[in-house]
Amino acid sequence: MIASRALMLIAAALLWVMIGSCGVTAETDEENGCSDGADNDSDGLYDCNDEDCATEADCLPPVGDDDDDSVGNPNDLDGDGFEVPADCDDGNPWVNPEAEEVCNNRDDNCDGLVDNEIADGDEDGFDLCNDCNDDNPNINPEAEELCDGEDSNCDGLVFGDELDVDEDGVLGCDNDCDDRDPDVHPGAVEICDPIDQDCDGDLLEDFEDIDADGIADCVEVDQDGDGHAWIDDCDDGDSSRFPGAPEVCNGVDDDCNGYSDGDGAGEVDADEDGFLSCNDCDDTDPSFNPGIIEADCSDNRDYNCDGSAGDTDTDGDGVAACESDCDDGDPANSPNLPEICDQQDNNCDGQVDEDDACAPNR
Repeated sequence: MIASRALMLIAAALLWVMIGSCGVTAETDEENGCSDGADNDSDGLYDCNDEDCATEADCLPPVGDDDDDSVGNPNDLDGDGFEVPADCDDGNPWVNPEAEEVCNNRDDNCDGLVDNEIADGDEDGFDLCNDCNDDNPNINPEAEELCDGEDSNCDGLVFGDELDVDEDGVLGCDNDCDDRDPDVHPGAVEICDPIDQDCDGDLLEDFEDIDADGIADCVEVDQDGDGHAWIDDCDDGDSSRFPGAPEVCNGVDDDCNGYSDGDGAGEVDADEDGFLSCNDCDDTDPSFNPGIIEADCSDNRDYNCDGSAGDTDTDGDGVAACESDCDDGDPANSPNLPEICDQQDNNCDGQVDEDDACAPNR
């Protein structure tokens, strides 16, 4: 009897549990189910520990809970006197509604704008954030680059000619024609030398220039009187040598162009026969030169460089060069001709105007 009664009580308890949980499938099915301390859906989890409550207000962390401890942040983390949400960065005491806006690409005063309200100190239309020198109204991104050694247009560049390399107080862009020499600049005293000290393009100034070549005579002295001074005369001790002089076959640079023969081929005596290449018809063989006597009438080569062979009678006077015609290019000069007064050796005896050829009445 007692046992039967106990079994009935157990069955009733089970029925009560089944009836009590009937229709509850989630914590949220019950009013305040996420905060009543009960496991309403009998899944072993209760309140905010049950994922059913993850999105319920009672289970969301407080606003500003940086460490997710469900307690929330202190009211003013950075100690600047302003709380979230008024303080747009509560981790930086320099950022708050009363902070001064500065050029840092950040909203310092929490007004939703970055780098606004920046002063324009020089009132040139560009604030401190956009002006590389806010104390000078002549310096800003739209200014013209000036010759002053400054980056006038804020492009980060100062040109080389805006420097004063020689420290003479004049910049290269201020017409310093030689910024490596402190004695050369506009306003310098001009002295008589080949340098334009005052950079005005005039070497003469008040100095005399007799030959009108643009160089003062006190700089260039014409010692040999050929009209060309040492500054452009390659030999001011020889009046036959100067720029423009005729180049002659003498082994020297007569016209001062740097070449002894005018074209650079050279005036040399390769065969060492005493005659330069410009007068020697074969400067590789000493047997050929203007001083050779062509005495062999059987040889048809031009040994004396007169343009004809020794066995040829070039002037048609009946005597070939090899037959002692001392000038086979002129019929007035030939052996057995009479000597006349003409500054030539007419009879080819090696003498000029001998035997009183130039005597009066002859």
